[in-house]
Amino acid sequence: MDNSKPREQLLEIYAAALSAVNGETVVKQYLEELDLDSKQDYYVLATGKAAAAMMQGAYQAMADKKISIQAALLITKYDHLNIQPQENLESVEAGHPIPDANSLIAGEKVVEFVNQIPKDAHLIALVSGGSSALVEKLKNGINLEQLLELNKQLYTAGISIDVMNVIRQKISSVKNGRLLRQINCETLTVLYLSDVPKDDIHVIGSGMFAEEIIYDEIDSDVNLPAWYIEINNSSVGLDVNFDLGKPKQLKQVVLANLTQAKQAAAKYARSLGYEVTVIDSLITADYLEFKKMLLTQLSLKTNHILIAGGEVTIKLPANPGEGGRCQSLALATAIEIDNRKGFFFLAAGTDGSDGPSFETGAIVDYESIIRAKLSEYHQLNAQESLKQANANDFLAASGDLILTGPTGTNVMDLYIGLNCN
Repeated sequence: MDNSKPREQLLEIYAAALSAVNGETVVKQYLEELDLDSKQDYYVLATGKAAAAMMQGAYQAMADKKISIQAALLITKYDHLNIQPQENLESVEAGHPIPDANSLIAGEKVVEFVNQIPKDAHLIALVSGGSSALVEKLKNGINLEQLLELNKQLYTAGISIDVMNVIRQKISSVKNGRLLRQINCETLTVLYLSDVPKDDIHVIGSGMFAEEIIYDEIDSDVNLPAWYIEINNSSVGLDVNFDLGKPKQLKQVVLANLTQAKQAAAKYARSLGYEVTVIDSLITADYLEFKKMLLTQLSLKTNHILIAGGEVTIKLPANPGEGGRCQSLALATAIEIDNRKGFFFLAAGTDGSDGPSFETGAIVDYESIIRAKLSEYHQLNAQESLKQANANDFLAASGDLILTGPTGTNVMDLYIGLNCN
């Protein structure tokens, strides 16, 4: 069997999904349909891994309406600043998934930006996944070193994003609605690309623009630092002014999510002649558990594509190698489908990244293991690579890695299985 065509088709299905939730496209379309007052002053703030694309869409829509943007601030991940030069635009690149010193600079700039907007102006905020790490202003008494320590523990604990965000919110002066209460203007429109369960705006970007929620204590397996526990049991305050209240005219809209991406993928897959099954529920299980379920369902029918999405969890070893959750899932699946002719699987982040590597994910098939064994890196062992969370090296040897660069969106991960027997 020539396996090049099925692999190409999986990439086409993945591309169709990304196109449906592109940040530039959905923001431009929404703002062009929105009734905007040309006499009002407009300010735009974009944060997250898809911030550049969303900002580009805002500038295009406003230009089409012949409305000027008075000032704009863009906060995104390093190497994600792929936007045409724009008038009155300032940008900051910062660390993700682990925040860094620039994340704190970004937090200061964001607070200053929303503070100085005139009361009668209109702020359009564009929020995508990644904002939690990219934008931070800490409570009094907490420093960058402590922030890094906490985030590294959270990212290796194998916990869900909603639990992670609640933990991070407790030390922040901008998360959990605290930025909302520092906005000077009275009109605010927030447009989201959702990378979280149930499109919960309290979780996207750690809820910077959502109403503040008082959370119960989080029951998790994370071994939190002693300083974190001490601060949250004390009266340590926030170094911000909350006297401004919140905007009187507030609109919050989720423009794109994982469901839309899966639907677009399914539509394209059907156009190729495949029978398609879409798993509606969000996949948040351990990656090895999901792999078993995926292959069980995929094996039930021939000429069959199964589409799912979410963010599988993986507990990392003390010194993990290179490769994110998509690559680990792909390698685990490659081991399972070794020599099972006709089986293919794609796992990729919709944002163009997967963990600490440059790659987006991987496409594996029934010959992946043998290709790696025949490569110059034949000494690599699939099971050992998986155990060490070092899927990247093995998948590079098998020629299965996907590299897209920033995609202009971020709606979690896509998983596409194919049984073309």
